Amino acid sequence: MCLEVRARLLPSCDVIQSMETPVRREPRPPGTIYLAREDYPLAVTRDGTALLTKAAMIEGFRPSATFLFRSVAEAYGDRTLALILTGMGRDGVEGLRSVRKAGGTIFAQDEASCVVFGMPGAAVAEELADQVLPIDRMAKEILARVTGITST
Repeated sequence: MCLEVRARLLPSCDVIQSMETPVRREPRPPGTIYLAREDYPLAVTRDGTALLTKAAMIEGFRPSATFLFRSVAEAYGDRTLALILTGMGRDGVEGLRSVRKAGGTIFAQDEASCVVFGMPGAAVAEELADQVLPIDRMAKEILARVTGITST
């Protein structure tokens, strides 16, 4: 099975104040990964639209992984698969609580393959991770989770 993925950096636009008034809305076709620009939090909606916003900082971070995870949990509920990868601090932990409460699944990068184990380490310490995986196993586990097909 081959999975095509396209990554796009969303262009920055006029500054706004909240997610309710997004800077930019983009349809999210399957196989597309969006990367938030500096200072522009990224969220998704129930219809799969990617929103680039100018929402307030969360715990000192903007963009904030917590902001993104909360929006994904709200949009996709128990169908959410959240990944917390190498990064400093605790950004994302509160958003992962929303994923957990919605019934979603959480994968955290293991310490050995992290440059900085802060964000995944915080998720592991809070017992939020369903699996703790080396980065080179993430893609295989994601595919197994979304397709139901496992390989050896």
